[in-house]
Amino acid sequence: MSEEARDDEINLVEFLRQLLATRTHVAIAVLAVTALFWLFVVLVNFASPTVQSSSINVFLTFEGAGNGAYPNGRNFSVNDLISPVVLNGVYDENNVAEYMTRQDFLSGFTATPYAPYTEVIKRKYAMQLENDKQTPADIDRLQQDLSNELNQATSQGATVTFSTSRNVAPELTSQLLRSVPEVWADHMINKLGVLRFDRKIYSAKAIDQELVKSMDYLISFEFLQDKLALLNQNIAEILVMPNGRLVRDEESGLSAPDLSLAASDLDLYRILPIITPIRKLGIAREPAVVKIYFEHKLLEHERARRLASRRGSNLESAYLQYDTQQPTRDQSGVSGGIMQPGGGMIPQIGSEFLDKIVEMTSAGIDTRFRQQLTERQIELANEVSRIEIEIKRVQEILTSLGHSDSGQTELRALYTKRADEEIPLVIDRLSNYFDVSNRLHEQLSHTSLGNTGSLFQFSDGEIEEASTGAILSIPNFRLYLILLFVAGVCVVPLSMSWRALRRA
Repeated sequence: MSEEARDDEINLVEFLRQLLATRTHVAIAVLAVTALFWLFVVLVNFASPTVQSSSINVFLTFEGAGNGAYPNGRNFSVNDLISPVVLNGVYDENNVAEYMTRQDFLSGFTATPYAPYTEVIKRKYAMQLENDKQTPADIDRLQQDLSNELNQATSQGATVTFSTSRNVAPELTSQLLRSVPEVWADHMINKLGVLRFDRKIYSAKAIDQELVKSMDYLISFEFLQDKLALLNQNIAEILVMPNGRLVRDEESGLSAPDLSLAASDLDLYRILPIITPIRKLGIAREPAVVKIYFEHKLLEHERARRLASRRGSNLESAYLQYDTQQPTRDQSGVSGGIMQPGGGMIPQIGSEFLDKIVEMTSAGIDTRFRQQLTERQIELANEVSRIEIEIKRVQEILTSLGHSDSGQTELRALYTKRADEEIPLVIDRLSNYFDVSNRLHEQLSHTSLGNTGSLFQFSDGEIEEASTGAILSIPNFRLYLILLFVAGVCVVPLSMSWRALRRA
């Protein structure tokens, strides 16, 4: 081998000897990096104290969570779990004031979607998307399915996290995190009624007993019949709910049809037998006051009738004006075949196909508009009829008040006494029926929408702990090792170059 070739070869032994000679410089660099890094960490930790973070995962088990809605249709968001009303309840129940202020407590919570199966879903679709045989349409469909499934997965759970720089015992932190979903579920179920059907249901609070007892007889019975109408509205709402005709109230044993019959009996056999003779005899504690009340009611009804009649006339005028502005149509093109230019006839098309064609044309729009106008006219006509019946009833009451038979003293005294006895009984019975309707509604809601514990369940019950800003933490050790590696990479070549220059 020539002398030039031997000069080009690397002497491995000499290289290792020079590398080991840099150990002093490397040790100095390690000590310097160590001292500077941990001094910096300590100073930063004093400037910003350690933040302890604890989190718990829950699955949302109620129907509609994937669509962002509670069972009764109310909008849902994961932030509902940490709403101020929920966190204030947790703060007060657990006496957190001993450890931190209310504002620090409220600002320490966050809620994020929890989806442990997102990676599995992504892998499932990744294999299909990588298939070369997929068409662009198939790829678009798969991507849409992937997006929908990921959205569905992320909406089925939530992670509640509590972060604080205060010195809070782990046992208290665990108790606080477990209390948050429990307080949230209790608030949403028992106070906001998310497990109840969103229907207009009146309670016995609608009956002001003291007010009824202070009224004159005819006015008090008017009041009670109005409340009886509200009870019938409750019953109508219950009957259209799932199993509304089958469920029975546990306390009274009444079902909704039974309650409807009981309300009818209350009107027919308790209210009417008293109110009819009172109207006929014109019995009143203060006849002048009662007469003024019904005269005012008559004026209100007459005003309502005029308004409904005017609205009906305006609607009829609008209908006629619309009808005269529409071009005449040849209906033969719809009911029969269509003539071809050559005189031939296209075969008649099926009625279902024609219905779809009509719905997509202005003819379909015209038909729907005419139907809406007609339905509105019928509604106004029925309203006028109802008001006229009510006007006639009030006129009969005023007539009886103007011709009261004061000679039938015994009969008047008898029905006055019976009215004083029956009014409290009717109030009690009516209040009881309202309570039955409320219990039936509650029972049907819980049966159809879920029970108290159906909003969530803990995924595993474990509390995950983490800390940021701690001196001895994994991120700090990771950064420390990276800095040592960088220092070695920089110091070793520099040291070897410096020693080579010294020898030269």
